[in-house]
Amino acid sequence: MSPSFAFLTPLEERIRLPPWYLPSFLLVGTLTTLAPLEYRILRTVVGGIALGTLVYNTPKYTTGGVSSDFVVGLFVSGITLKFWDFVYYRRAEEYAWRVPTLNPTLAPAKQNGSVLVTPNGTGNGESKRSDDCASNVELHGKFNSTWEKFRWSWGLWTTTRGVEWNWGVKDLMPVPPENLDRLITSPSTAIITKLGLKRGTNLSKYANLWISFFFSAMCHTFAQYLITRSEGGNILNWMSQAAVITFEDFVIDFAQYYGIKGSAWTRAFGYLWVGVWLSLYPSLPLGANTVLQIGGAYDPPGVIEPSALFPPRKTSDTLLKVAVDYGASWYCVQRGLTLINARNVDEVLAAVTGIVGAAALYFARD
Repeated sequence: MSPSFAFLTPLEERIRLPPWYLPSFLLVGTLTTLAPLEYRILRTVVGGIALGTLVYNTPKYTTGGVSSDFVVGLFVSGITLKFWDFVYYRRAEEYAWRVPTLNPTLAPAKQNGSVLVTPNGTGNGESKRSDDCASNVELHGKFNSTWEKFRWSWGLWTTTRGVEWNWGVKDLMPVPPENLDRLITSPSTAIITKLGLKRGTNLSKYANLWISFFFSAMCHTFAQYLITRSEGGNILNWMSQAAVITFEDFVIDFAQYYGIKGSAWTRAFGYLWVGVWLSLYPSLPLGANTVLQIGGAYDPPGVIEPSALFPPRKTSDTLLKVAVDYGASWYCVQRGLTLINARNVDEVLAAVTGIVGAAALYFARD
C-alpha cells in the first residue's frame, strides 16, 4: 500500500509526528471562529478543508508510543466534533461566552450602563459575561477588538472542562467535563431535533443515549485505528454500554411498578450485577484489549505526566494489577504534591509520606 494515501499508511511506514501538527488543529479552530460571523459560510468551508486535511493525514504519523497515538486519535476526534458544533451547527459567538466568576448565576453585571446578561440555555439561569467577550447584548458576536475576540476564540478551543464558561456550574472542584460532554451530546441533540422527537419522552431520552454512545464509539474507533488499523471491538464495547443502561432502566421501572423498594438486598444485588457485567466480554475484557494486549498500559501517554515516571511492572499482566500499580503511584504522587500547600505539621507529614511512597515505588520498578 502506498504511504502517499495517508489514511491507509501501514503502521510500519508511519513517520514521527511533527511538533507543530497537533497545535495546528487548535490554530485552525481558533482562526475559524476568529473570522467575522458575517463570513460564516466562507469560514466554515475554508476551516473545514484545513481541518479535513489535518485529519486525513493523521494516520501517517506516530508519536512512538501506543497510548500516545491513541490519545492523539481522541484529540483529533474531539476537535472535529468541536468544529461541527462551534462552526457548522451553531454560532459559538451567540452562546459561548466566559463568565467572570465560578458562579454563573450571579446578578447581572453592568458595564457602561449596559446590563451584560443573557440566558445561557443550560439550566443555570442567567450568566454574567466577562470583559473579554461580546460586550453588546443586542448584537451577539460583536467584540470591542480583534484581540478581544482572539482571546475568546483561543479559550473556546483550548478549554475542555468548561470551567468559567457559561455552561459551567457553581463551584470549581465538582465541575464536570461539560465541554467534553458537548462533543458527544451536541450531535445527538441535533439528530433528535432533525427527527422531530419530542423532548422529555422516553423515545428522545433513549435516542439521545444510543446516539451519544455511537459518537463516542466512533471517536474511540478512530483512535484504535491509529494504533492497530482495525476497529478493535470499540463499537461493540460502547454500544453494549447503551444497551445495558437501557436494560437497567427497564429493570428499575419494573421494580418500581411492582412496589419493590430499595433495601440492603437490592443494593447488594446491584453491586453483584455490576461485577457480573464488568466481567462479561463486551465490557472490561474487550476494553482491556487496548490497555494490555496492544501494550498501552506500559506506555504512559505523556512524558510530562507523573505516570511516565511510574510505568507498571512487566509482571502486571492483568487489568487489576495495572490499576493497582497506577493507583498506588498516583496516590503517592498526589499526596506528595500537597507539600506546596501544606498548612500544618500533619499536612506536611502526609505529603512527606506520599513523597517517600512515590520514591519507593519508583526505585522498586523492575
